[in-house]
Amino acid sequence: MHRLPLDEIAAPAIVGRRERAERELLKRAVGLPPSRVLRDTFPSFFCATVMLLIVLAVRVYVLTDYSRLLSIIILVPLGAIVYVSTFVVLFPREP
Repeated sequence: MHRLPLDEIAAPAIVGRRERAERELLKRAVGLPPSRVLRDTFPSFFCATVMLLIVLAVRVYVLTDYSRLLSIIILVPLGAIVYVSTFVVLFPREP
């Protein structure tokens, strides 16, 4: 007779309780359900990811022969422009 280890039996119940506890903690701390928090923070996270990818690509492939100071002077405004333009184009504000 094959017996299941106790971890395989108890683990799903423990994980389920832990996830529910984490959701309740987040809801109490922030005052919003986790789905709302994720939905509200997604645009910023997405735009920051796009900005990171473009800034890194420009740094690696375009600004290879420039000094660090000049690279920073170029990349900082580029990052700001990419972030804001991505935000405005993909996530327009509702009037």
